[in-house]
Amino acid sequence: MARSPFRPLLTWRPPAKLGRGGPPEPVLPTITVTGGTITPFSHDGVDYIEILWRQGGSFEVSADVDGRLALAAGGATGARTNNNSYTPGGGGAGGLIERIDHALVSGLYTVEIGAGAPRMTSGNGAAANGSASTLIGPDGPLTAIGGGLGASFGAGMTVGGDGGSGGGGRGRIGASSADPGDGIADQGHSGGHGYFGAGGVAPSGGGGGAGGQGGDATADEAGAPGPGRYLDWVANPRTVCRGGQGWSDADQGPSPDEDWGNGSRGAVGADVGKGGDGFLSLVVRADQVNLEMAA
Repeated sequence: MARSPFRPLLTWRPPAKLGRGGPPEPVLPTITVTGGTITPFSHDGVDYIEILWRQGGSFEVSADVDGRLALAAGGATGARTNNNSYTPGGGGAGGLIERIDHALVSGLYTVEIGAGAPRMTSGNGAAANGSASTLIGPDGPLTAIGGGLGASFGAGMTVGGDGGSGGGGRGRIGASSADPGDGIADQGHSGGHGYFGAGGVAPSGGGGGAGGQGGDATADEAGAPGPGRYLDWVANPRTVCRGGQGWSDADQGPSPDEDWGNGSRGAVGADVGKGGDGFLSLVVRADQVNLEMAA
């Protein structure tokens, strides 16, 4: 269980006012956290607290409180192939659910964080979807869907996989099966189409991202990765849930591991980096809650 170095601050409670005649201070809701990392920060002159889960955990709310949250699923991989007649589409980003004013009703919440698709160091024509992330609370589950795999060849691989964001379409010499996967409305976007031609090496399409569709490939260039979404309201602002780039002759060698729900780029004759793991970020105003780490 991660423990914040700011624990003394976060268990602070406002003192009761002295004197007579005034109403008592209201009792603030308490959020008791298990498995998250707690970071106080300021934005535009207002003090906030972020609770970030990169693995499973939970939290309990003693009374209703408003917060802002981002729940992301794991990103997919592009395919690993040894055959450049079927170039691998980029992996789709994990689905992203962003809520600006999210009402947390009192009760217990369970956090389940989806992993990105695993790194691939062997196999031919293999790719994988990312895993879903879920926040289960008193008012029902909230689920972000894992990213869809990048297309290559073989059973179930000829088109990009559907997911939170869809996988990119494969590049294919001499055939037209270059379609991408679809994304889910309000979580992500579809991948881009691969290119198909009569000769040479056909580039593939980019995986979809939370901020837009993956790029379509051309005869000369791979499809661009679908853009992610920039979270400027968290303690350490970052871009999350970006799609994996498509593949072309300019992209020789292995692809890197990804993080924060990103999809990975596929590779021909080389290792494919893992898809980015999901996360849950919950931000609350520091003057509206008491925050504690569970014992």
